[in-house]
Amino acid sequence: MWGWLERRHQRQQELASGADADLFRDNRRRYRRSYALTGCGIMLGLVGAKIKLPGALHIIVVTLAIVLLLAGGFLYQWADSEYDFLQEPDPEEPPTIFRK
Repeated sequence: MWGWLERRHQRQQELASGADADLFRDNRRRYRRSYALTGCGIMLGLVGAKIKLPGALHIIVVTLAIVLLLAGGFLYQWADSEYDFLQEPDPEEPPTIFRK
């Protein structure tokens, strides 16, 4: 257990010194895009619900809103998983049976 805490502390120090900054920047962009897609999907869904549109156009607007919401949710899950991965310390070295 103490080994994990030491590795966690070392990882936090690496992150504070700027390690993997480009990965964190890309992940922040992914979060922003997920929020934008989700927001556009909600707005489009509200517009489709409030404005009376002809049959085919209504179906297109609702379908597009659903696709945007799903894409935003997918991007959010991806960014969240990558954030968790980037925060974790490196795994402990496995014990070696044969030492050189």
